[in-house]
Amino acid sequence: MKISQISYPGFGGLNSVVFSLIAADSSFGYKWSIGFIGDQPLDKSFPKRCQDHGADFASFHTKLGNPFRAWYALARWLRHIAPDAVICHSISSILPCWLYSMWSGAKLIAVEHTSNQVKSSNDWIYSKLSMFLSDKVVVLTEEYRAELQIALNWQFRANKVTVIPNGINTALFYPKVSLNVSSSKLVRLGMASRFSLSKRQDLLVRVIDHLFSLYPQLIIQLAFAGDGSEFDRVQTLANASASPKRFRFDGSLPEEAMASWFRNLDIYVHATDGETLSISLLQAMATGLPIIASDISGVSNLLGEHQQYGVCVSNDVEAFALAILKLIDDPVGTNALGQRARSRILEQYDQKVMMTKFSMLIQSACC
Repeated sequence: MKISQISYPGFGGLNSVVFSLIAADSSFGYKWSIGFIGDQPLDKSFPKRCQDHGADFASFHTKLGNPFRAWYALARWLRHIAPDAVICHSISSILPCWLYSMWSGAKLIAVEHTSNQVKSSNDWIYSKLSMFLSDKVVVLTEEYRAELQIALNWQFRANKVTVIPNGINTALFYPKVSLNVSSSKLVRLGMASRFSLSKRQDLLVRVIDHLFSLYPQLIIQLAFAGDGSEFDRVQTLANASASPKRFRFDGSLPEEAMASWFRNLDIYVHATDGETLSISLLQAMATGLPIIASDISGVSNLLGEHQQYGVCVSNDVEAFALAILKLIDDPVGTNALGQRARSRILEQYDQKVMMTKFSMLIQSACC
């Protein structure tokens, strides 16, 4: 069976899911292809990753406000490679995927990755279209499913919707030999995410500035991985801080480099206004890192009702700063937190678990 995935061309957790599905296909023997569509240039690492996985690929550039030419090109490409099923991770491209499915009879699966809390009016239109045009709709958590049902009301199609959590390569994202967080040594913090309006790297810059003002003797560094529309603004904010040398901007990194990047951290911090099921959080948990993250839907459910897998705090400078200090002052508890997080990922969020569930869904849709 031939399967095509439709994704975004830039850095982000979404493409980690796309490649994880292919990497996990050791027993099903599908023939894979990937169509990258969006207004960003194709990530430089993607062609080689596609080649390494034996996956055909093509990239389609959309112009702001006028995606129709790219949509048509995507539909024609799908018709050329003729997949039996299309997994549309970028539901803003649901229409050309549906057009191909109408031409060919191929099954169409839409995957909801965007947090309901940060969806634009256009995002909601595509969510509604997915309910009507696709054969199946995948959501990442039960909480997201409930939110979507309330928001869409009579347009929600319960018989089409299934929950499949994201999965990651736990053999690639593994813990470093030992975790030794101490205020007497350099404490390395990090956040990996696109720089967008819904992500709060700017808040973390202010957190580090606040810690430095209170405890100038604290040796601490904050690294960012990723790029995006808000990159320049956050970097300007960091450069204007009291201690710009405490910040590092590592840009967009390929997945293998990201695994090493996580292992060089002591604490993972993730400030955000909206998440569905963050790949960066899953990768940090798999690496056995203690985590401090925003107390919002899509994060708090992942880190546990009683925060047994990570610390949830409000999007407030004082709250993040206090949580960081508490982890530094409690190395035993901090290590235990990271170990529990790693165990949770192995049990529920491994890429093989995700692939098995997607395969079962595809087979049921084709029958």
